Amino acid sequence: MMKTELEYKKNTLVISVEGFANMEEIRRLKQKMYIIMNEYGITELSFNLKNAQNIDIGMFEEFLPQCHIENIDSFKI
Repeated sequence: MMKTELEYKKNTLVISVEGFANMEEIRRLKQKMYIIMNEYGITELSFNLKNAQNIDIGMFEEFLPQCHIENIDSFKI
């Protein structure tokens, strides 16, 4: 099960991901994230995946042009 924490700081939406994620959870996260970004005019994303487990980077490829992913070595590709 995936846990997420969303925080806004320095004009960036920071999304921390913990645990295991499946495609459905990533889809729901995308919906939530886009609603927040549209409502508040946020254009920058940062993902913190240091506590994520067995996350496939392919699930996040859609975000790559517009975001920064921390701790990219901490999960499996």
